[in-house]
Amino acid sequence: MDRYIAFMEKYRSADPADAASMMGDYMSLMSQYTDAVQKFEKIGDSDLTSAELAYYLEVTNRVNQKLLKVLS
Repeated sequence: MDRYIAFMEKYRSADPADAASMMGDYMSLMSQYTDAVQKFEKIGDSDLTSAELAYYLEVTNRVNQKLLKVLS
């Protein structure tokens, strides 16, 4: 997610001509994102210990905070 956030920050400030050339990078990030989501879906909530679930929620919150900064 950090790579995606860095990409989005760069994209938002890019010249329109440069933004079009960034599509390959974006597609690569989306492929990585899809792979990660599929792996997380295989875990399932019932497979996590209380500590793992707490850590997962902590990380999810940090990622959401970073995404909000990019969007604002």
